[in-house]
Amino acid sequence: MSLHAYGDHFTKEKIRDIINEDFRYVTDDTSVSDMVQVMIGEEINELPVVDENRKVIGEVNMLEAVAYYVRLLRKGQGTG
Repeated sequence: MSLHAYGDHFTKEKIRDIINEDFRYVTDDTSVSDMVQVMIGEEINELPVVDENRKVIGEVNMLEAVAYYVRLLRKGQGTG
């Protein structure tokens, strides 16, 4: 089945019909450690970053957390 054929099944549905309003998120002052714990616990790779009004201001992912940790290790600041 082509991608276009799948699209024909969703012509009337709106995002508001399927959105998950009880989503996991972090704020810009969440620690990297807490972010990673949420991702591991929820078995997810990305999290939205929200402001105090729960407005999305960005996103973070596990690869960014790993890259951050590697940079710390290279600088001798790892917590191993």
